[in-house]
Amino acid sequence: LHDALPILSLLTIGNRGGPSRHRSLHATVDWSYDLCTTEEQILWARLSVFSGGFDLHMAENICAGAPVDASRILDALSGLIGKSVLQRTVDDGRIRFGMLETIRQFGASKLTAEERSDLSIGHLRWCADLVRATRRSWTGSDQVQATRRLRENRANLRAALQTALTDSTHETLDLGSNLAAMWFLWSSAFSVREQRMWVTEFLARDGVPDDVMPRLQATLGLLQTMQGERTAAVGTLNAAVQTAREHGDDATLAFALQTQGLNTYLGGDFVTGERSLSDALSLYDAHPDITDLMWTAHIEMGMLCSSNGETRRAADNFEFVYTQASATGEKWMLSYAVYGLGLVALVRGHHDEAIALAIEALELKRAFDDTVGATLVTDLLAWAESAAGSGERAAVLLGAASSMWDSFGAQLYGSEHWVQRREVYESRARATLGEKAYAVAHRRGESLSMAELIGYALGERSQELKEASSDPTSRLSPREMDVARLVAEGLSNREIADRLVLSVRTVEGHVAHTLRKLGIARRHQVALSPAFTAAGRT
Repeated sequence: LHDALPILSLLTIGNRGGPSRHRSLHATVDWSYDLCTTEEQILWARLSVFSGGFDLHMAENICAGAPVDASRILDALSGLIGKSVLQRTVDDGRIRFGMLETIRQFGASKLTAEERSDLSIGHLRWCADLVRATRRSWTGSDQVQATRRLRENRANLRAALQTALTDSTHETLDLGSNLAAMWFLWSSAFSVREQRMWVTEFLARDGVPDDVMPRLQATLGLLQTMQGERTAAVGTLNAAVQTAREHGDDATLAFALQTQGLNTYLGGDFVTGERSLSDALSLYDAHPDITDLMWTAHIEMGMLCSSNGETRRAADNFEFVYTQASATGEKWMLSYAVYGLGLVALVRGHHDEAIALAIEALELKRAFDDTVGATLVTDLLAWAESAAGSGERAAVLLGAASSMWDSFGAQLYGSEHWVQRREVYESRARATLGEKAYAVAHRRGESLSMAELIGYALGERSQELKEASSDPTSRLSPREMDVARLVAEGLSNREIADRLVLSVRTVEGHVAHTLRKLGIARRHQVALSPAFTAAGRT
């Protein structure tokens, strides 16, 4: 709101020597304001507290108050839409409202300093409640909807955090620091870099409540670890462990120990890393309500075991999360569990299974803004494709993964043993394609957006290419063609798995992808396709 003054001086005072369009803009906005009822004018001003849009629930919770009671908000919003002050959008059945920035700033100019402060603090409280509610929904079936709420209110969250830092009272610093310390925001609301910026801001601010400090430190340590800054993370996490112990905060202590284990393992010290992860899991056993972080600790233990070649232990950890997440309808940690099972399959030499599981994990990632996880899965898919002899796909995927790692930190968390693992598969892809073709494919991958990457990984084409292709089976991979032929013969998933020496889950994934690419809903329809009739089978 404070940034509104330069533009508002133009809108409210005018610029007599400026272009005529500026004077026209001022006159238009002023005229619209005069056309509004008193309730609409007051609500217009109050709605200026929002950044990036809002919904009815938000307006009723933050902007209601005499003379515009909550029951009158909807009517006032309708009036502002009719006067083109507000814009109404509908996305997947969800209705949101927004206003042009100059119109928002004009409304802000109608507030007193006290009104601006009260609205900003109310807005901060609402955003803090939103993030707390998301944490409660994080391991359940409402997770996807909850993370969508975070994404669509990203600008509001930023404004709320800035309010906390600017106002700097005990309440606002408490609300803002707790919001910034929420460990998973990098996967849904902010990038890794942005969340790190906010966490660092609050750690440096006097007046942040003592009980929030260890959580801020542990979250910063996690962000540093993901960016490959292991040395910095060591100091941060040591401080988090010490501060958590001083406050008797076992939940945060477990989080800090877990992240210490991850950081140490990525650095190549598997023994110490496993000890820290085991200590964290023991603490989580005593706090069964901390499901989200406990699941992540199992995923990280599974990754460590897979690097050690202990595939049975690795699979046990990933299967634990897979079973738990599937039972609750959770999707985000499920994607990591599926990724982990794909990693185990790759280590065991089951390349086709690793490909199918990596694709399944990427498909689950679509509902989230998890660049870190999507990048990790893309690397796995590239390695599996390389091992299976698909040099071009491997090169494209390696290029995409490399570009995405650079967007938030060091390649593969800056982990030497992870980078060495990638180099093995990269060398295979180079040998398969040749240096020149590999470089071309790698550059192609570097240019892909996240949406394009996932589409490429899943074998999807643009609508134009789909329409141009008269043979829908051209969209299928060789393995999907094998599965489709057996489906057309009437074999069950178990029988197909036995025939192709795959797991049943892998076959289920191949069948689902095949039906989608063929544009059909039921497996019996595969047999009706000309490509799979008795005459067309090979």
